[in-house]
Amino acid sequence: MGTLRGEMEKWNKLNHMLNEKDKRKTEQPPKRKKKETFSERELRELMGTNRSTYHRSRGAIRQK
Repeated sequence: MGTLRGEMEKWNKLNHMLNEKDKRKTEQPPKRKKKETFSERELRELMGTNRSTYHRSRGAIRQK
């Protein structure tokens, strides 16, 4: 039987546990997302400016 620290290190290795120093080494910085770029045509479509408009005249719905 070894020291308590030695026993804990053995137990950690068997159970795949990492101490604080090892955790910092393996952590990677978060990946950045690529910014989505839209063309002018796509932006107009999203805003709905290219959609057909309707209005009511004489009780019927007609396209403008």
